[in-house]
Amino acid sequence: VEVTVVIKKPYVEKGFPKFLKNDSRIHLHKVVAIGDIWIRDYGPLFLNYKSPQAVKLKYSPCYTLSKWSSTDNRIGQLLIEKTKTIKTQDGVEIRLDGGNLTHNGNGTAIVTNRLIAENESLFIGELRQTFLEELGISELIFIPVEPGDDTGHVDGVVRFMDEDTLLISNYPEEYKSTNELISKEDWKEAKYFVDNLANRLGAQFKVKRLTNAVPRKHDRRYPISSAIGNYMNFLRVGETIFLPHYGIEQDEIAKSTLEREFPGVEIINISKDVARLAQYGGVLNCVTCHLY
Repeated sequence: VEVTVVIKKPYVEKGFPKFLKNDSRIHLHKVVAIGDIWIRDYGPLFLNYKSPQAVKLKYSPCYTLSKWSSTDNRIGQLLIEKTKTIKTQDGVEIRLDGGNLTHNGNGTAIVTNRLIAENESLFIGELRQTFLEELGISELIFIPVEPGDDTGHVDGVVRFMDEDTLLISNYPEEYKSTNELISKEDWKEAKYFVDNLANRLGAQFKVKRLTNAVPRKHDRRYPISSAIGNYMNFLRVGETIFLPHYGIEQDEIAKSTLEREFPGVEIINISKDVARLAQYGGVLNCVTCHLY
């Protein structure tokens, strides 16, 4: 697999490992400025596996600075030479983070209702019609935002594993109280949400569950709640899953679950700096995007 690494020049380039610089499969994409590291949200999207076409929606979320968003939008456009910017028939750009979309590559996509909130000037029918005409999405499914999730994304809750199979997050059946975790009441609300989601989507898709750890309280030193204990935010490349490994008891549960439910997929644990990264609200899926 060839990899493009976006780096801010010049000082990051100086510290880039030599063995990576000398690997012909790794390409450095040097930019003057980067707003943030969550390239999944502002990078190009590919919604049809059979004939990949890069598309770009406007990255302008309510939880980050607009000056960062404009910088990152430019980077997203530069990564693929022929990237189609998606607009309505009236020329209005649709705001959508890449982390708020999972699709089956064959016309079905799931987003949270944050898509509606961030495009308040548009009717839901306009959104559906634009997704159909411009993205080939014939079925756009809206789900609520998970309680406590500042981003309003789907990639910590649900994602397609193939055209008919959905992986949906779960939480432990028992609550263990610690100073780091959310309250028991918040845990109950979060668990009810994902269980209800699995029941509702289970009427349409084959549903598999992946247990996340109980979410942590929001540490005010960081802008967004921690993603430590979230395993849904793995990176998938073909038939390989790179799975966050935090050094907690749920690590092996998550890995064994994926190995049991998807025996044809190789699971590789990624532990170096993952917990540190997750403190900023995202993990491996968030810091990567696919380029076909």
